[in-house]
Amino acid sequence: MVRIIVQMAMRMDLKVMNPSQVKGKVIKCRAAVLWKAGAPFSIEEVEVAPPKAKEVRIKITATGLCGTEIKMLENQMQYPIILGHEGAGIVESVGEGVSTVKTGDKVVTLFLPQSGECASCLNSEDNYCIQLKQSYTSLMTDGTSRFTCKGKPIYHFANTSTFSEYTVIREISVAKIDAAAPLEKVCLISCGFSTGYGAAINTAKVTPGSTCAVFGLGGVGLSVVMGCKAAGAARIIGVDINKDKFEKAKQVGATECISPQDFKKPIHEVLKEMSGGGVDFSFEVVGRLDTMVTPGSTCAVFGLGGVGLSVVMGCKAAGAARIIGVDINKDKFEKAKQVGATECISPQDFKKPIQDVLVEMTGAGVEFCFEVIGNPELVAAALASCHESHGVCVIVGLLDYGVQLNINGYLFFSGRSLKGSVFGVFAVIKCKAAIAWEANKPLCIEEVEVAPPKAHEVRIQIIATALCHSDAHILHPKFTKALFPVILGHEGAGIVESVGPGVTNCKPGTSTFSQYTVVSDTNLAKIDDDANLERVCLLGCGFSTGYGAAINTAKVTPGSTCAIFGLGGVGLSALIGCKVAGASRIIAVDINSEKFAKAKALGATDCLNPRDLQKPVQEVIIEMTGGGVDFALDCAGGSEAMKAALDCTTVGWGSCTLIGVAIGDKGLTVSPIEILMGRTINGTLFGGCKGRDSIPKLVTDYKNKKFNLDALVTHTLPFDKINEAFDLMHQGKR
Repeated sequence: MVRIIVQMAMRMDLKVMNPSQVKGKVIKCRAAVLWKAGAPFSIEEVEVAPPKAKEVRIKITATGLCGTEIKMLENQMQYPIILGHEGAGIVESVGEGVSTVKTGDKVVTLFLPQSGECASCLNSEDNYCIQLKQSYTSLMTDGTSRFTCKGKPIYHFANTSTFSEYTVIREISVAKIDAAAPLEKVCLISCGFSTGYGAAINTAKVTPGSTCAVFGLGGVGLSVVMGCKAAGAARIIGVDINKDKFEKAKQVGATECISPQDFKKPIHEVLKEMSGGGVDFSFEVVGRLDTMVTPGSTCAVFGLGGVGLSVVMGCKAAGAARIIGVDINKDKFEKAKQVGATECISPQDFKKPIQDVLVEMTGAGVEFCFEVIGNPELVAAALASCHESHGVCVIVGLLDYGVQLNINGYLFFSGRSLKGSVFGVFAVIKCKAAIAWEANKPLCIEEVEVAPPKAHEVRIQIIATALCHSDAHILHPKFTKALFPVILGHEGAGIVESVGPGVTNCKPGTSTFSQYTVVSDTNLAKIDDDANLERVCLLGCGFSTGYGAAINTAKVTPGSTCAIFGLGGVGLSALIGCKVAGASRIIAVDINSEKFAKAKALGATDCLNPRDLQKPVQEVIIEMTGGGVDFALDCAGGSEAMKAALDCTTVGWGSCTLIGVAIGDKGLTVSPIEILMGRTINGTLFGGCKGRDSIPKLVTDYKNKKFNLDALVTHTLPFDKINEAFDLMHQGKR
């Protein structure tokens, strides 16, 4: 089981009741009451008292079913009780002194409160609020319950009790969310997903390129796998005795999955063999999520359930180079790989212990291993899968109350560590970026810290970015509006690592000369998952500007004659646009004749170099066409090119579209008579494209081979050679 969501069916009489009729009064509704240990839940009508000071009454819309509830059924608790802690709903009323939420707000319940006042809340490295102790009493702070049924008080659970259509919760256990958020989905964030994903990102700090092992591929385990993948782990090994979980684990990022039952040796030995010595990160997904994955590290995620997948994503986001998903259910493997696992293994496929498999796979053991199942034996296996000198095992899964871990002390002597986390927290990511410290100077490759996204922001892992003349303009000493230091770049494509509150529609997006960046969600266009990011990054500016200038701005017509001034990236894109629009003759103009072969390959019928002509190029074009072209597009910039483009258009209906920009140029000087003769001058920004609408369509057109972006790429360079890319551009060799 990954995650089960229960949509709460509200009583009809409550649906139509005016809020003013119930505010401050007892509400009767349905709840799943557990009367005694081992008994099934009983759907009962309960009375929910109004909230007291610093309390909130919530109408629960959806609640997740977590393994914690199942474990609670087998433990000693105070009965009767209403369980449930993964809830989302709408505030019905608030008690005295409540200031963070109001009636009508959408909220998510928090089993781990945040008072904002205790030492833990004030510590950026800690999230274990001391107010959590209040939940141990199963009552509110005044020592009473807000639930009654059949005349008896009903105990609360984890400060939340979401298995009720209405519940009363302390203000510090409620998080206000965006009004557009789908409650039936975001309820998962209140525990399982954040626990697993955060274990990889915040606690283990999975690094890019690392190898991870995740023990347990249930909901938390799969979240760990997702965390490892998001952190950039290159290999994620899922470990679980249930192979049915492997496919899903691979779907969310696990690169391989193994089952301990398939090996005669301990699972940690299996993992060591698989990883060539051990994974970088090993996760025991049973208890708390404490993430500490580092870039380039190797992670293993044991358990590829919902939380395990979140951990895989966390590892990937932290930059892990290898994330290994481990689960006995191979059905989880595909999803684990989709979210970042580089490989998945099932312990059942090996004759040796899964920890030995992971050590062999990684060469020395994983740097981070996440155990997401809650099995004490797997905790030991996950720890044994870790690198001897610096491996970290993170317990994510919830162990049964009173269970003791039996771990050989020798595992710690060489440098391994065992950590845990109750709830994952998004963290700052360190990565490389090309910084411009001042004008007219080379960019410097520096390590930067990229903060988590805030409301309506998205943090993206940039896969590819193109170089545009606009970036060079910013560095030009005559461009006086530039602010330094700055990270340039605007033609980017990548994968969303995390999103801030209120973000509802994004995935691959656009960005900068940084391995990670944070942008507003309005500056992103979601595209097909299978799009070639190394090519479609060109759509972020250059191609869309030129292509759109021909299609959207000039509106080139079939059978027309066109002239393109400047055969750089934008000019060639405009040429492609004219070709797609059906122009019968396309005259390409550039002072660099080396560009002519590519221009003709893309559709140019004629090419002219003004330096080879005895008369102005506009006069030559007029002679060639018998009066001038229908459409001229200036992609070079500069007064001479703009004037030539205008002059070569036919009198009466000729259209000149200005696209190019030249810093410090005196601009176009034109006589009114040239316009009165019927010519049109227009300009365009981004080719008249509406980014979020147009870019996905252009991606589809590229995939369907309507045009060829490959021909526009002249060089592909590693990130640390970005200054060489600028040199090539200035030399006209881009």
